[in-house]
Amino acid sequence: MIRLAAKYYEEAFRLFCPGVKIVQGSELYRNNDEYWRNIIRFSKNITLARTVRCLTIMGRTTKESLDFSQYLYPSMQAVDIKALDLDLVHAGMDQRKVHMLAREVFPKLGWQPPVAIHHHLLPGLGRPEALGLDEDKGLDLRVSSKMSKSNPKNCIFIHDDAESIRNKIKGAWCPEGIIEGNPILEYARHLIFHDEHEFNIERPDKFGGDVTFTNYEEMQESYMKHEIHPADLKEAVARSITPILDPLRKHFIKRQDLLAPFQ
Repeated sequence: MIRLAAKYYEEAFRLFCPGVKIVQGSELYRNNDEYWRNIIRFSKNITLARTVRCLTIMGRTTKESLDFSQYLYPSMQAVDIKALDLDLVHAGMDQRKVHMLAREVFPKLGWQPPVAIHHHLLPGLGRPEALGLDEDKGLDLRVSSKMSKSNPKNCIFIHDDAESIRNKIKGAWCPEGIIEGNPILEYARHLIFHDEHEFNIERPDKFGGDVTFTNYEEMQESYMKHEIHPADLKEAVARSITPILDPLRKHFIKRQDLLAPFQ
């Protein structure tokens, strides 16, 4: 199932980046003695305690019962950077610990440390919940609540149709007037206003009629003042996200063989 999910991601990346070279992890370590030697070399320069702190990159906490193989993951992810000869590593904020570890250890081994760029994590549709994945409480809440394929009802897939998107967003956590941790506002900010200069919310005349915003901050202010009802916001966000994902949805209609991990 993991390999099938990898093929799904590969297909999606090729749509955005035609000609991109995608390398699976198994290609790095299969029959590669040098890779495993580097794992040992890297691991000799870190402590078990530091390894444990990096386990959050897998969505694990230090309180969970893990098998020993999972403790190898941080070293493997770091050595992947060396094996791929990367100058720059790009991932979500939840991956920053292992990248910082790589930047510290690589010079000790005579390896070039990578430049690390970390992007914002889109939250899932449910109420935010801190799971103890990071010492920083704010970041812990964002990492713990990120959108994940492991919870299909809590996320929007790029192959979802209009009805699925609307139904998922309709049931999302979106308390009236609350900004912090509100996933619907996050989608408006990072998905809709990322590509559009206007965002229109349709409302009956008795509730003020349609309203158009030209920037996110203006819309956020209106929401905080209870000038926008969550139901109207949800409907507008669902309507705006659907055309953004429509080209991807149409593509994956022809690739039903890749959708099994998400059903």
